[in-house]
This record gives sequence, structure tokens and C-alpha cells, in this order.
Amino acid sequence: MDWLLARPDLAEVPEQFHALYSREGDEGDFTLDPSIAGLVNDRATLNRTVAAVRKERDEAKATNGALKAAGFENVDAVTARITELEEQATKGANADEIVAKRLAEVNEKHARELAAKDESLSKATTRLNDELMGRQVSEAITATNAVPEALRPILRERLRIVEEDGKQIVQAIGDDGEPVYGSDGKPMGAKAFAEKLRAEETYGFAFKADPKSGGGGTGNNPAKGGGGPNPFVVKDGQRPNMTLIGQALKDNPARAKAQAAAANFDLSPFLGAE
Repeated sequence: MDWLLARPDLAEVPEQFHALYSREGDEGDFTLDPSIAGLVNDRATLNRTVAAVRKERDEAKATNGALKAAGFENVDAVTARITELEEQATKGANADEIVAKRLAEVNEKHARELAAKDESLSKATTRLNDELMGRQVSEAITATNAVPEALRPILRERLRIVEEDGKQIVQAIGDDGEPVYGSDGKPMGAKAFAEKLRAEETYGFAFKADPKSGGGGTGNNPAKGGGGPNPFVVKDGQRPNMTLIGQALKDNPARAKAQAAAANFDLSPFLGAE
């Protein structure tokens, strides 16, 4: 390929070399990277030097016999020197290799910049998703008059963020990992799912009593709740019932963690490295 310093378009330039040309705005010629342009000029000069050296060598060979006959015994040394100079001149003459190296450096730089942008975007997305999840969980807790320490871990485990029509939304999922649908046939959000849990006896411990009806929850007494007493409530002077605690963690880990939080019970010794 001829390395023209300026081109009206890149139609005749292989795609892998497009990154070596640039232009300002939407009009004007594409110009070759200055560092590459220098190499192209150097190569042209080098080619002329090599041609001149080869011509000189051929002329020396043609007259070699006559010079020796005339008594010039050092002709071989002169010819050897010409050959040496030619070899030195041709070293590094492969500008295509230099261009390929330069192109690889440009591509590597672009790849690093793209990776950095992707990482920054990923971190920003994670931060925004965390903020969205936290805000909707808090709103659901307030709207359903729930015990924050009890309901928050349940919602965190049963909610996920999905993209819908280009927007991030919070969606409830069931034990099978599939969306939980409401009576309107649409996936439940945080608030609707919290209302659903409030209506279930199993999660009654996670909600305060309705001051108007006197029901709808377990009040502020963490010893009560759907499915029986809270096994994590330990009265003064008593030891926790390890059998009940172990069974609770086995039967429903999410509910057990919420009950422990409601009773201010430290579960870390039972969860190990979890």
C-alpha cells in the first residue's frame, strides 16, 4: 500500500490502518499520523540511498577485473565495504512493520480507554441501582407500617432491578426466581410485594399492629409473629433454644434472619462466613 500523506477518503486504505488517518471536521483530506508520515519520508530517502549503493556496487563489480589488472589489489576491500554499507542502510527499512507496531499501540490505547469507560459506567450503574433499591425498600416499609429491621432483609432478598423500556425498575421475585404478579397481571413492585407479605401470617412478625384495627401485624412485640413465637427472643436469665433456632434457619432462612433482626439477636455465630 502507498502511504500517501493526505487522502480525500479512506476507500483504498485497509480498515486496520484507518486509525492512522484523521481529519478536522467533516470536510477536508484525511491526513496521516505525523509520526507515521515521518517514517514514510524516511523510507523514501532510504530507498533512494539503497538504490544508489546498489548501483555503485554493480559498477564496482563491473570494473573489478580491470582494476586488479592495473594493480589495484584493494578493490575487494572497497567492494566489501560497499556491501557492508548496503546492509546497514537496509536495516530497519521495513516501514510496514513499524506502521503495524504503531497501529497496535493506538489500538491498545483505545482498548484501555474503552475498558476504563466501561468500568466507570458499571460502577455508576451499580451505585444508582443501590440507591433505587434502598429508596423503594424504605418507602415500602413506611407505607406498610413495617418493622424496618425485620422487613428490610426480606425485601432485599426478594427484590431485583430489571430494565424495562429503557428504565430501571424494582421487581419482586418468588422462591423460583420468577416475577411475582399482582391482580392486574403485572409484576409487583416493592410496595405491592410488602402489602402481599403483610397479608401472610408467615411474615406477620415483620409488621407493626394497625393502630386503627388493632391487627394486621404483630405490634412491636417481636416474640409474636406468623407461624408461632419468635425463637430468637431470649428472656433474661435464659439460654437461646438452639434446636428452634437451627430449625428456623433451615425452614426459612430469610424469615429467620428477619426475626433475629426484629429481636436484636446476633446471628453471626450461626452463619459463619456467610
